[in-house]
Amino acid sequence: MEKLRWYIRQVQRDIHPAISSEAELILQKYYQHLRGSSLVPPERKTLRMLESLIRLSQAHARLMYREEILIQDAVLVVLLMEFTMMTNLLDIGYSCKLDKEEYKEAEKEVLEKLGIDSEELIKQIDSQLEELSIRTEDIENLY
Repeated sequence: MEKLRWYIRQVQRDIHPAISSEAELILQKYYQHLRGSSLVPPERKTLRMLESLIRLSQAHARLMYREEILIQDAVLVVLLMEFTMMTNLLDIGYSCKLDKEEYKEAEKEVLEKLGIDSEELIKQIDSQLEELSIRTEDIENLY
């Protein structure tokens, strides 16, 4: 538990992630989807929802100890919101815990449903995932 407290203090103090243009596009498209959905109550279709999506993405980037909000952060926020709001964006009900293959499938569906050209983004994501696994090892060595 002490390691977790230390990590949270470090992240709060040191990490202030900026949003990448790709992640920003995903969050904007998802916000547009929410605004157009009849399943989302009108009081949830405010600018505060977009701000919440951005804050959740920042929180995930911080959790992963990154200075930039990546595509994965935005996709995971969309998945989280779909778990809670169920706007019927996704055809498949994904579990809360995704392995790498399930994540790739969910990511592809999210991008397609939001009308984002997924070919180029998926290439970027794959390279980012490679980089992230290296960073995870570095973080584990901090202790």
